[in-house]
Amino acid sequence: MRPALIVSPDEYNRNMDFVIAFITSKLDGQYRIGDYKIEKWEQAGCKVGQFLAIGIVTRFFVKKSEADQAKLEISDLQDIMKQKFYYPPEIYHNDSDEEYHYFYLKEEVFSSQLIGFLEKIYPKIYNDPDFTNNYDKLLVKLKESSSTMWMELAESKSQFAFQYDDNGMWDIFRVNGSKIRINYDIILLSMEGKILMEEYGRQFNFFKYTIMQAYKNFSLAGALRIYITG
Repeated sequence: MRPALIVSPDEYNRNMDFVIAFITSKLDGQYRIGDYKIEKWEQAGCKVGQFLAIGIVTRFFVKKSEADQAKLEISDLQDIMKQKFYYPPEIYHNDSDEEYHYFYLKEEVFSSQLIGFLEKIYPKIYNDPDFTNNYDKLLVKLKESSSTMWMELAESKSQFAFQYDDNGMWDIFRVNGSKIRINYDIILLSMEGKILMEEYGRQFNFFKYTIMQAYKNFSLAGALRIYITG
C-alpha cells in the first residue's frame, strides 16, 4: 500500500474518479518541476520522512533564559559550540535581543568562499555522473548573481542541492545542571533517506570534524552541519 494525495475537488470525486499525486520517501537527487517536500507529514500519518543531511549553518541561536539559567555568557556559548560541535567562533558574529542570543555566519566568509568550497565538495557528495545536474547549473547561477542574492535563491527552494531547510533537528546540550537547545538556520546541500535514530550526536560531530580536516583550506567548512531533517 503506497500513500497518495487526492488533489481533485469533491465535486469531481463524487463520480468515484480521483486525481492523485504520488507520495514517495525516496529522493533520487533529481529535482523535477512540480516536486514538493511534504511538511507536517507525521500529523498526516506518514511513517517515514526523515533524512540524513549536510548543510551550511548560516545562523544558530539559543534562548537567553536557558543561557542565564545555566550561568553562561556569550563567550561560554562560543567555547561550547567550538569544543562540542566544532563551530569556530571566528567565522560567526553574535547579536542578542530580549529573547535570544544569535550567531550569524559572517558575510565576508560566506561571499568569498562559498563558490570555491562548493566546487570542491559537490563532486565528492554527488560522485555519480547522473547527479552532476544537481550542482552544475547551480554553480553557474551563483557565479552569475550577486552574493546578496544567494540567500534568496536558497529560500526559493528551486535547487535540490542548495535550499533553505527549516525542518532540521535541533541540538541539545547540558551544562551546570541546565538544558540548552540550539536552533539552526541551514542551507541544505545534500540529503538522503530514510533514517531513524533514537540517539545521535557524537557520530555526526565526528563526521563534521573529519570533513573540516579534509577542507581545512576553507574556514567555511566550519559552518557545516551533519544532521537529520524532515
